[in-house]
Amino acid sequence: MTIEAQLHTEIHLINQTLAAFAIDAGTRPGWTTVAGTSYIAYGLRTGRSQPIDAIERRLPELSERISAHRGRPTPVRLRRLPLALEVPHPTPQPLDWRAATLRQRRYTMLAGRNYSAQPAADLLVRLDEQPHALIAGTTGSGKSTLARMLLLSLALNTAPDELAMVLVDMKNSDLAALATLPHVAQFAMLEHDAAAAVRSVEAELRRRIERQINSPKLLLAIDELRELARLPGIVDRLSSILSLGRSLGIHVIAATQHPKAGDIGSVVKANFPLRLVGQVVGARQAEAAADRPGTGAELLPGNGAFLAISGPETLRIQAYWLDDTAVASLVRTIAAKWPAPVEFPLPRREPTPEEATAIRQLRTTLPSLNATILAVYGSKSSDTHRWITEALAAPEPEPAKIIRIGAR
Repeated sequence: MTIEAQLHTEIHLINQTLAAFAIDAGTRPGWTTVAGTSYIAYGLRTGRSQPIDAIERRLPELSERISAHRGRPTPVRLRRLPLALEVPHPTPQPLDWRAATLRQRRYTMLAGRNYSAQPAADLLVRLDEQPHALIAGTTGSGKSTLARMLLLSLALNTAPDELAMVLVDMKNSDLAALATLPHVAQFAMLEHDAAAAVRSVEAELRRRIERQINSPKLLLAIDELRELARLPGIVDRLSSILSLGRSLGIHVIAATQHPKAGDIGSVVKANFPLRLVGQVVGARQAEAAADRPGTGAELLPGNGAFLAISGPETLRIQAYWLDDTAVASLVRTIAAKWPAPVEFPLPRREPTPEEATAIRQLRTTLPSLNATILAVYGSKSSDTHRWITEALAAPEPEPAKIIRIGAR
């Protein structure tokens, strides 16, 4: 069946079901939006006296009829402002990260494709505007992929001397591949290391308060907030970092499967101005993650479908898909773009290509070859003389190329 035929059939099913329950509402082909290969939004119009809540109560019947037509379970979510019924695309495909525009301004992260916009556009998150973000979703929601895209795009767009990262991943899975980024000051996976990492961020917070400074930016990224919050004293430390850090250049991105569990609720409740909520296990979890009722996040289909909630605005987005190969490629690209600074003196060995480039730059500031040898190695010998001479004669390497991300 073609997508056009699918749309017409499901429009008929929706109108038929609403009419069967005496609901004065319906949809038409002209009100329908196909959001890439992510979902379909069947725009609704209602009579003047028709309560929207009555439509929401009929979501189980609408889901049952569309599921029977498609031959597989199909959740139906009610979207408000503008009113629509959202269902997964009949043949969903991952949203390829190579179609994204990763290169942005500094301190900018890519969250995904915003299909609530007309036309669709990438949703960008800027640390200066959204200092903290919570990502919530069950296994299979795409939470981990979204978190890695946020961090990788931020690292690609921001120099390490303008941004440091502290990564806490007590599962040692989703953030481990990012540990070698030049921006990463600490990577913690064991309980005592995780607690120490949070203490170090809090200590930096206090230092900045005393000295009245707010740069460079420091980002604490946490995978599975609930596991970290179980450690003694961590909830109070996180609360201080979240409440005071936003004006001091200290930011938090936290991911969790359980936004309502235990003590985490007090941390989550008021401190995250941006919520990225994927599929969760029920309406209570959705309300805790979004900090508001009625979002329908529990009806999202997973696989990268998220709601971006900030202030009064709720946007439906699709996270870009990153597999492990793509993550490794981006980590290498970022390392090439932001190479670690070379420190002299060097050990007594032949310089690497990166060190040779630094030697050539150093030579322009020194009066002689001998002075350069002494600055680079601390002493002169036939070997150091040869290594420096060869480094100075070597051609400059071509600039590292950023992976071309492709066209829309």
